[in-house]
Amino acid sequence: MPAKMAEIDEITRFAIAESIYIHRDLDLGLLESVYEAILCKSLLHRGLIG
Repeated sequence: MPAKMAEIDEITRFAIAESIYIHRDLDLGLLESVYEAILCKSLLHRGLIG
C-alpha cells in the first residue's frame, strides 16, 4: 500500500473511532455542527489535520 494511502487509512480509522467515542461520551441530541467541531479539534490535537 502506498504511503499516502496508509496515511489516509490512519486518519480514517481514527476519525471513525473518535466519532463513536464522542457520540457515546456526549450522548444523543446535539447538533451535527457540535460533533463536527469536537472531532475537528481532536484531529488537530493529534496532528492528523492542519
